[in-house]
Amino acid sequence: MSQAATNSERPPPANRLTIAHLLLWTATTALVIGAIMPDPFNAHFDADTPARVRSDLTRQQQKWRIVTVVTGPVLGAGLAGLAIAAWRYCRRQPGFPTQPGHWNLMIIGTSTLAIMELHLFNRLEPVPATHMPLLHIIWATFFLSLFLVVVAYVHTQEPLHWKRVFGIAATSIGLFFMGGCCAFPLGPRPILLILSAILYAIPISMAVATAIDIRTGHRYDVFHWVGIIAVPALAVIITGFELLR
Repeated sequence: MSQAATNSERPPPANRLTIAHLLLWTATTALVIGAIMPDPFNAHFDADTPARVRSDLTRQQQKWRIVTVVTGPVLGAGLAGLAIAAWRYCRRQPGFPTQPGHWNLMIIGTSTLAIMELHLFNRLEPVPATHMPLLHIIWATFFLSLFLVVVAYVHTQEPLHWKRVFGIAATSIGLFFMGGCCAFPLGPRPILLILSAILYAIPISMAVATAIDIRTGHRYDVFHWVGIIAVPALAVIITGFELLR
């Protein structure tokens, strides 16, 4: 048997957390926070601007900065997972993504890229015509996240409950966009309730699937668990921010 055939029959290398991974996570977290952190609030207020309006605007900006710092490690983990997947693909190394949490990290990573691109686009005032292709790139990155959800659904065969989770995720995201359009005439509060109910189906289904894994004794690597924790963590952070507004 040739050496190439022997290598092809070997199982994928185990994914172990190393110092290099932690350094990558730290770097991507700093990159995300620096990219999406709201600019300091230096707007010029007219002399007749009520003090309450100034205070409310400043307080909202401070809350967004806090949310950015808190979500930074979660979004940075997704960006790091995307970098690991790209590195493995370029070096033809198997093993990532192969588990449900790996796909979660990649989906969060592409969504984070879209958020960073959108924040950069919003800083261009006025937006030059030469920068309009950037808007197309932003939309393409958002759709790439949805495409990865579909790929995760197709790729995941066992355990079956995770395949169902990705099916729920793809359906929820599709209903999210459709619900935003159809519920628009109802006003902001009904829209928020409808879309929140749709999107919370994803972390809830992941929690159920994780409970089944723990009960049946499925074993996963640390990257899977980081990806599984990241989605509910984002839901909790966003919910907390909305309740404090």
